[in-house]
Order: sequence, then structure tokens, then C-alpha cells
Amino acid sequence: MSSSKAKSLSSLFFSAVKTSSKAKNSSPSSAKADVTIDRFLQSFEASSSGSVDKQLQKPKKTVSTLKKSSWSSSNDLTKKLTRDISSILWEVADVEKPQENTLEIPWVSLISCEDMSLRRKEISRERKQKWIFKNTLAHRFDKLVKMCGEKLGTETTVQVFGRLGRETGVKEYNALIGLCIEEARKSQDEEVLSRQLYKAFQLFNSMREGGFELGEETYGPFLIYLIDAQLVEEFHFFYEVIRDGNPNSVPRLGYYEMLLWIRLNNKDKIQELCNFIAVDGGEKSMVHENYFLALCASDQKEELLKLFEFVDITKVSSVDYVASIFESLGRLSLESVAKRLILACKTSDYGSDHMSHFIYSYAISLPNLGVEDIVLMFKSLHEKLELTPSLASYENLIAYSCNSLKVHMALDIAEQMCEAGLTLSIKTFHSILRAIEESQELNLVHNISSMISRHNLELNSETFKSMINISVRMKDFKGAYKMLHGLKEMNLMPTAGIYNAIMAGYFREVVFNEEIPVGSLNEIKSVLVSALAFHGQLCDAFGLYEEIKQAGSKLEPKAIIYLIDSFQSDGGLSKLLQLLEELNDSDYWAEGCQRIILYCVRFKHLSSAVDLLKQRKDRFCDDQMATEVICDEVFFQVVDSEPIDLKFGLRLLRAIEEELDLPPSRKALDFLLSACVFARDLHHSRIIWKEYQKADLPYNSLSYLRMYQALLASGNHSSANKILKKIPRDDPHVCSVIKACQVNYRYLSSLFVDSKE
Repeated sequence: MSSSKAKSLSSLFFSAVKTSSKAKNSSPSSAKADVTIDRFLQSFEASSSGSVDKQLQKPKKTVSTLKKSSWSSSNDLTKKLTRDISSILWEVADVEKPQENTLEIPWVSLISCEDMSLRRKEISRERKQKWIFKNTLAHRFDKLVKMCGEKLGTETTVQVFGRLGRETGVKEYNALIGLCIEEARKSQDEEVLSRQLYKAFQLFNSMREGGFELGEETYGPFLIYLIDAQLVEEFHFFYEVIRDGNPNSVPRLGYYEMLLWIRLNNKDKIQELCNFIAVDGGEKSMVHENYFLALCASDQKEELLKLFEFVDITKVSSVDYVASIFESLGRLSLESVAKRLILACKTSDYGSDHMSHFIYSYAISLPNLGVEDIVLMFKSLHEKLELTPSLASYENLIAYSCNSLKVHMALDIAEQMCEAGLTLSIKTFHSILRAIEESQELNLVHNISSMISRHNLELNSETFKSMINISVRMKDFKGAYKMLHGLKEMNLMPTAGIYNAIMAGYFREVVFNEEIPVGSLNEIKSVLVSALAFHGQLCDAFGLYEEIKQAGSKLEPKAIIYLIDSFQSDGGLSKLLQLLEELNDSDYWAEGCQRIILYCVRFKHLSSAVDLLKQRKDRFCDDQMATEVICDEVFFQVVDSEPIDLKFGLRLLRAIEEELDLPPSRKALDFLLSACVFARDLHHSRIIWKEYQKADLPYNSLSYLRMYQALLASGNHSSANKILKKIPRDDPHVCSVIKACQVNYRYLSSLFVDSKE
């Protein structure tokens, strides 16, 4: 950033800070803040994903929470916020009694699925999603905070999390500050940058007022941004803010101060701080240590060579800091200095394990060296300095070799460890096995098996499973069974997964056995393709499919249907159409065609969807009812899509009407009108409402209810009242739905009106 821009930005930022007190005094009332929050929550509900019956679930949470009260008090709003944000965070739908789900009426009839294999597939996905949730909660939380920050702003987001039943914590603040940094880095607009800096300033103040200490995990990334952007005045401003919020941070702030002058290439300031480093004693000593660490982090060779003459490395406060110094020595290839410092460490309180780690840190940081040379340097330095490599350093070196896919080197190091009487961890074995698979050097699994046998190493069943999988991939079934026997000798129980790995390998071998009759072989291959597709192994499934085609054989129709079902992302239409051509049986062709049509609608391939509908109509000209049913399912897919695309839905409606000569059915229009409710789209709801008349479909109670809800959802209350007068009130359930709609949409509308005022 140029100096003129930096000055302009500084003036913008500091003017914002000066007016902060005025802004606080004139801040919106809590009621209007609630409006912003609630509006955001409503947009969440409109865009959140759900199960197959999304058109029933989308309004469920809103109405079920609204019908119990009018939210006249802030306590009720707090409860709503707690439920809604928590459900977003945990992705768990509210579970209520059936009679309380007022809007859970058959707005649209669900399409039944008689294929039990699809249900099993769905259950499998649900289980997988639950497992993924447990392993990605932190990522999902950061995503939630980011979404809140973008839609609400940082101040309102803090209020939202404050209403979750606990105060905003350091994790939330760090995520919001990270959002400010991200937005600032993306923009070149001075006003945007100033606004993001001011938001960060507010967040720092909120943390101080909330009693939180400003730790390095909070201020570090922000100061790095200011340094990268060369914002000197802002850096010193926040330096004081951080120092006032956490006096203990003063020594560490020296690290960032030195980085700033290095970034600006201010030789005078760098030299000034270097002159201070020789001074020792008290707090200043810690500050000077961090000056020195900054020089190491940025590899300032000239200054470091001078300072290493009198800096006592044994007085550095942290072992990790010492390791970072050796990393810098490695990057600068200062071997003589590294040796001298290791010898200094030998005469101090550092243990041999720490010194071995310092050598490792130096060796892996050496530039332009291959793994073999790094290992040689590691060993050479240990020998010259009369040190024994530690277990941790050995394992770190193995991990480094595995990450570089130098499996032979990793195995050599592991062998040396065993000979030295050191026990390899399970984690280290697994890293070697992963590297074997990634490097495709599968035969090296025999080296591991031999090492286990020679050194009587104890492993767990997961390690053996990985080894057996590799053996099966090599078609070494004898070796796989030998490993299975070794598992039993260690009193470990073989798991179902281990047996399945061996059986799957045998099954694949049987497929290519020339002695099996052709008819039986084709059936076996088809079953294997189905199994691979069902378990999501598409590459293997299609690889086998191509082999079968090249051999002049054909897949069983069921296997083709499995392959069609396995496509869950865009980009596979050409393969799907190719598979459809393989289906000669009329019933299977109809089933496959139907699934590909729904795929086309899901991913907005309009022309292909219409063309397949025409093919199906022409092929089954005597069964127009079946074609109409498929068209209804097509429009259900429009409702079920995320995000809802009503323009695409209307284009599809017109295309079916014009090219297939099929007038829209009541169900199709019902689906589209329901989509208007969820999208809160007044324009398209009016267009679709007229389509009932064009198709000579008289309005009934449910169509009136749908239109009433669509008008309320889009804020057109005068038109909604006119429709309301036409709805019969003889059904108590209809009355209950009307009341729930009024509580839901009228209340939200009043909030929006208040916010405009």
C-alpha cells in the first residue's frame, strides 16, 4: 500500500474512532437490533437445507415457535434466537408433537419411493453425515460466525451469540476478527478498509469490557495484516490498545514491532532495536528476546551473524522458540553457528531429547536438499556432537520422509529405531502405510511385515487391516492370510472389515477367472459393479463397466440403475445418457429415464430434461398417466432444489406445455406455488396463480391456502385478505393453518415496518 493511501486510510480510521462514543449514544434501540437479527434468522430458514420433504419442513420451525406466543417480550425473542441459532449450529430439526405442527399439512403430496435400495442408501448417507458432523464441528462453527458477521455485522453478531445462553467467548471473537482481516485483505477500497479496522477496534474493546485477556491468538493475525499492509499509524494505535488490554503482552508485542520495521525495510529502526538486544535484565530482556526471534523468523542474516556472537541462547524462555532459531539457522545454512549453539545447550539444562529436536529443526530447514541428504545431515550432526537421536526426532524424520513419499528412507529409519531398542508408535506405522499406498510401492508392505516379525512389535487391528488391504491390492492373498494369522497370535480379534477386504479381493479375482461360465461371470461382474456404485466407489465401478464393455458383454439392468443412482453431482450427464442406451428392457429403461430426468432438473439441464420426457412419451404413448406422474415429480424436484429457481420452473412448465403438448396438472402448479411461499416471491406467485385459470383448473381450499401463504410471505397483506375471504372455514384444520400463517407472517411484517420507521 502506498504512503498516500495509508495516510488517507489513517485519517478515515481515526475519524471513525473519534466518533465512536457518539455512535454508541445514538445506537439503535434493542427492538430495532432485534429486527435485524430476526430478519437474518428468517433468511436462514429460507435458505437452510433439509430432508426430502423440504417443502413441509421449511415453515415448520418458524410457525411452531411463533404460534405459542406473539413474542411481545424480549425473553421470548431470546428463546427464539437460542433455538434458531442452536439448530443452525447443530443441524438438528426441532422435534415437536404432531398436533403442534400446525403447518404440517399435505401442501404437496410426497412421491413414494418403493425401491428399498434407495432407502438403504439414504440411511447410509445419514449415518455418514452424523459422523462428519462430529469431525467438522469447529469448521461449521467458524462458517456460522462468518455467515452471521457478513449478514448482521460484527456488533449484532456478538449480540446474537450473547443470546445463546452464554456470553460470547474468545473463540467467537477470534472468528469475527478473522472475518474483519479477510474482508480487509480482499478490498482495495479505503472506506471498506477503514470500516473493517474500526470493527476490529470495537471487538478488541468488547473483549476488554467482557473481561477477556487479549492473547496472541487474537491480536497476532491482526497485527500481521497491519504489517503486511504497511499501516504504521494503525499498528501503533492497536499496539497501545492491546497493551492496555493485556499488559503481559508487551514482550511479545516487541516481536511484531521488529517485523514491522523489517517489512518497511527501515534500517535505522532495525539497528536501533538490535542495539537494545545486548541489554539484559527484567522485562526488557523478554522484549529483546522477541526482537531477536523476529529477526530469526524473517531470516535477517547480517544482523543475526552479529548478534549470535553475544546472545546466550540458553536463556531463551521457550524450547519452541529455540527450535525456531535453529530453523532460521537451517534456512540460512549457518552450520558452524548451529554446532556452536548445540554445544552451548549441552552445557546447560537442556536434555538430549531437546538437543536432538534442535538438530532436526535445523536439518529439515536446509534449502535445496533432498530427503536423503537431510537424513544424512541429521545423522552426521548427531555423531559430530556425540548425541543420540531421540524417539520423537526419529518419528518426526519418518513423518517428513513419508510426506515426501520417500518410503524406503522412512523404512530405513524405522529399522534403525528398532535396532536401537526404540518402540515405534502406531501413528508412525500408519503414516508409513499411507505413504506406501500413495506412492504405489505396495510391495514394501512385506518390509513392514518382516520388521514386525523380527522385532516382535505390537500393533492394533487397524494397522493389520491396512496391511491386509495393501496385500489384497497386490493380489497377495497368501500374505493377507498370513497377516490375519499374526493378528490372532497377538490376541487381537479380526474385524468384519478385515474379512471383507480379503473377500472383496477374491471376488474381483473371480470376476476375471476364464473358467467361470460366461453367463455366471456377467452376473458376478454386475453384482460387483452394483456393490462398488452403492458404496460410492464410482471410479472402480466405471472402470469395471468399461472392461465389461470392451469384453463384448453387457451389465445387468439393475447394475446400470445403481450406476445412474450413484451420480450425486453435476457433470455426469453424458455418462448417464450413455448408460440409458444400455437399457433394452422397457421397464428398466423407463426407470432409468425417470431418474436421469430428475437429475437434469436438479442441475438445470432444461433441454435434456424435456428431450427425455419427449422420448418417454413417444415410447409409452399408451400410458399418458405415467408421463403426467413423472412431470409432477419433476416439479417436486424444483421445490426440493436449493436454492429454489422459479424462473427455471416456469421455463420447464412452458417447455412441457409446448413441446409435449401437456397442460400443467394441478399438482405441478401446487408444487410451483409452494416454491413461491418458500422463496417469498410475489411476482412468480401471481404468474402461477393465473396458470390455474389457463389450465381450466378451479381453485380449491388448498390452492387458496397456498396463495394466501405466498401473499403473506411476500408482504402483500391487502391481496392476502381478499384471498382469505374465499377460503371455506368449515374445516378446523384449515382454520388452524390460517391462524398459524397470520401469527408467522404478520408478525414478521410488523417487524420490517418498525425497522423502516
